Amino acid sequence: SEALGLADEGTLKGFREALKKLREIGEESVFFAEAQGERKNIAREMLEASEALLADRQLSEAQSMLNAIPRDTGLDAEVADFQIFVTAYQQAWAGNANGLENAINRMKTIRRDRPAYAKAQRLIAQWEGELQDVAVLNQARERASRGSTADLTAAISMAGRISQNSAQWPEAADQIGEWQVRVETAQDRPILDRADQLARPGTPDSLRAAIQEARKVSSRRTLGPEAD
Repeated sequence: SEALGLADEGTLKGFREALKKLREIGEESVFFAEAQGERKNIAREMLEASEALLADRQLSEAQSMLNAIPRDTGLDAEVADFQIFVTAYQQAWAGNANGLENAINRMKTIRRDRPAYAKAQRLIAQWEGELQDVAVLNQARERASRGSTADLTAAISMAGRISQNSAQWPEAADQIGEWQVRVETAQDRPILDRADQLARPGTPDSLRAAIQEARKVSSRRTLGPEAD
């Protein structure tokens, strides 16, 4: 009971203490077989915790958790597969096409008869999706580099097709924001310039006309504060 309570903490320290407790139950005990079963259950929990840490980019913590898994719990194949996950994740973290392609190829080395095959296939599908998003974002950047308002608007539309759940979305969102600023500035700067010209005579009528012109720029747009 103490061992299971410690394991429920889900921490490396808790797992280690739980395994230590279970080792105190010797072969002469009627609970020995159950203790061995619990050791294997805890080892599986540690493997899952390692994967969660790795997915969260906590590489050293994931490796420490993996190294603490007892090697006499029959999970050698799972642990070996997980080492492939470690290198694949590291390559995928680069976030570029080359890194994702290397990560996918690394995962494809996990064969159908391996315990982590199903998980590997899910990650391959995920990274192939991210690879498509990288391609879309690169195409959007290429379109935006032409510089016209129409090109920038098209680039915004292209990048907007990337899912907000994608690892590429934060970068896409930053680019969309940058391009939107450029579009709004290009569209609204001439309006403010005309307003300045209208206001130059300084008469009540010219100032009213300038105000009306400046009001064409919404306060929600990039030049809104200047217009206000």
